[in-house]
Amino acid sequence: MLYGIMGMNVVYASAVKRKEAAKRNKLLSQLKCEIECSESEMDNAIRNFNYVTEPEMVDFYIYRLRAEQSRYGKLICEYRRLQEE
Repeated sequence: MLYGIMGMNVVYASAVKRKEAAKRNKLLSQLKCEIECSESEMDNAIRNFNYVTEPEMVDFYIYRLRAEQSRYGKLICEYRRLQEE
């Protein structure tokens, strides 16, 4: 009887671990998509910055690029943290 209960606990623990791993993999996939989006936004900001001549627009694209760089760094840190778990 005791073996049966312990066996059930092992099965339950294994199911929980699989569920947590699936959840982590889903989060990693979502973060990877967000990272790719952020890279694209940085490329767009740089490309647009190179073609503007108005001082306000230069400032805007500098701000936009810095914001995306900050977002990108935060996403990368989160991605690495989840990978290490």
